[in-house]
Amino acid sequence: MALMNELIHDNRRQLQNIRKINSSTQAECMVVSHKLRDRDVFFRGQTRYFKRRGSVTLEERTEAVNIRNSRNSQNTSYGTILSSTTADYNRRSAKWASRCSNSRLAVNKANAAIRVVNEWSPKSSGAFIQKSIKEAADLYTQVKNYPLSVPEELIQLAANDRKLRKRLFQWLNFLKASIVDQLAKCQRVQGSIQRLYTTFRTTVNTLRKALSEDSKKLGQAIENYTTLMKVYSQNERIYSNLADQNNLLIQANSNYCTTESNNFKSAQTVMENQLRTFTKLRTWLTKNFHRVKRWLRRRYANTQ
Repeated sequence: MALMNELIHDNRRQLQNIRKINSSTQAECMVVSHKLRDRDVFFRGQTRYFKRRGSVTLEERTEAVNIRNSRNSQNTSYGTILSSTTADYNRRSAKWASRCSNSRLAVNKANAAIRVVNEWSPKSSGAFIQKSIKEAADLYTQVKNYPLSVPEELIQLAANDRKLRKRLFQWLNFLKASIVDQLAKCQRVQGSIQRLYTTFRTTVNTLRKALSEDSKKLGQAIENYTTLMKVYSQNERIYSNLADQNNLLIQANSNYCTTESNNFKSAQTVMENQLRTFTKLRTWLTKNFHRVKRWLRRRYANTQ
């Protein structure tokens, strides 16, 4: 009976121990499982985040490349426009410079003709006077683009008539005034063309400089986007690998917990069966102790 009591007591103690061990193991499995699931959520969230950031960065880089190409194209177009405008300006400037030069020459010729008429004397050469007036008239026609005939009869009669000479002097002054007016107009147009071209060239150069600076900044941004894409891609692979490894840990932990649970159930069944057997045996011995006692006496007596 003492042996049976000891076996039952030891069996109960072992059963209690494996229950405690199982509770501790299951609690640890639960904690580890939650930790691994939390890590899985974090790793997969980071993987999605870096993948999304990589996609957004790719779109931003593509947009930056398109804008930079547009800036370069605009810069080239403005350069072409500036070259064409410069050529047109040089052509127009040369044309008006020639007109102004002709106007100055015409003014000089008119002054010479006026001086010749003003200094007219009986000894003066009529041919020389007529040549000076004709040169002034021809330059007037060239400057004003208007045909002007030389009053040759007036020149011939003015040699002997002071009033006609005065009329010729006035005609030449009117001619000079018209040429001077044309010269002033020519100079105003020439100055206006130069101011407009200078303003246009300054504006276009400023714009081209701004486009070039913007293109450089976009180039730096594209390099940064490229670097970010590489970093995001690397981080995505890192967290994806961590998620895969963590998934393996989840499976291993699940298998471990399942195995431990099955082992506990098997050991618990064995221990409970043993306990029932020992308990039943002790109960039987308690009820049938006198029978066992008689059997032991007979057995002992026969032995003696």
